[in-house]
Amino acid sequence: MSSPVVACVLASVLYGVGAVLQGAGARRSTGEPGVRGLATIVGQGPYLAGLACDLVAWAMTMYAIHHLPQFAVQTALAGSVAVTALLAWGFLRSPLRGRDGMAIGLGLVGLVLVGLAAGPVHDRDAPVTTETILTVVVPFAAFLGVVVVRRSGPVARAAVAGLLFSLGAASARTLEFTPHPGGMLVQPTAWAVVGYVAAGLVVHARSLEDGRIGPVTAALWSSEILVAAAAGFVLFGDRLRPGELWTGLLGIALSIGATVLLATSPSHTSAVA
Repeated sequence: MSSPVVACVLASVLYGVGAVLQGAGARRSTGEPGVRGLATIVGQGPYLAGLACDLVAWAMTMYAIHHLPQFAVQTALAGSVAVTALLAWGFLRSPLRGRDGMAIGLGLVGLVLVGLAAGPVHDRDAPVTTETILTVVVPFAAFLGVVVVRRSGPVARAAVAGLLFSLGAASARTLEFTPHPGGMLVQPTAWAVVGYVAAGLVVHARSLEDGRIGPVTAALWSSEILVAAAAGFVLFGDRLRPGELWTGLLGIALSIGATVLLATSPSHTSAVA
């Protein structure tokens, strides 16, 4: 197993643990609107621990995304939903439905199909137009996040958070890593990463505050998979192997279906009760 694949697996586990901890922390908030309400979410110990898991997982994702197609990485990370369900079943004695076991199996099949269909990543710099697009879109994406938080429900917020996180991952993919931090900071897309991730964390926190963890997580990962596939195809030239179009599409469909089914599992929702 290659090191990028190992990084994906470890990141998926950490994201699954982080989702449980963040959900528990968000439930302890006061529910107040605005900055004060957000501060009560971020100040919760479980939320901070979950955020730490996410940050480590994010670093592993950034490594993997430079070696694997973006849609393959995000599909693998969606397996964190299965991790959450299994953790709740094993350690919290939460029920695991028969169809949850089937969903885990289908999700694994989907991951294998996506892995078989994914084409190689081209070893080339991102076009200047790609970097420009990702940088210019930041304020518009952040504004969308503000609108969704104010006017939409938790599932829509989670979907937009998935969009923001995927754009952040796409921006990170354009970075040229240098031995000195200053060399990173002069790259415009480095600040785009900060903007997308910060906005995504805020929108995601708000979706967890008054939404059920299952539907929120399903919307988040489904959005991330679809946006990652579109961004990789349009901005970076990610492609499936010749003749593997339907294999890849079936793998993505199975992964999303398994994610949605597992996200509504009693073991998943009770993990933050």
